[in-house]
Amino acid sequence: PMAINAIVKGLNLGPDADLEPVITTALSKRAFDEDQALLDEEERIMRDWISGTLVRQGDYAPLLEKAAEGEPFLKDSLGVGKADNPYVALCRAECMLALYLMRDATDNARRPVAFIDADRLEILESL
Repeated sequence: PMAINAIVKGLNLGPDADLEPVITTALSKRAFDEDQALLDEEERIMRDWISGTLVRQGDYAPLLEKAAEGEPFLKDSLGVGKADNPYVALCRAECMLALYLMRDATDNARRPVAFIDADRLEILESL
């Protein structure tokens, strides 16, 4: 959820925005609780996920739009629609993070995409 929430905020800023404040804010929320503080490797992975996804949003948005054309009943769930709709924004962030993890993440940051339901994952894998 931490990475996805940060991606939602970053998507609202646009593709050329300075991402460091978004990343730092997301990571700092965990630092207040010693029991939930991230290890250095976990922080590096979160930075990678957030920045990697947001830097590629211009590549991923057309892919999601293409997928929504083929699956119009899943348009909102694929994150295609009005950016001011919180559900659509959340789904856009989830789908873009999933695309990043499947396509572009470094080997050290690559993880299984377990946060997306099977229908959306199947569509994203086909892109």
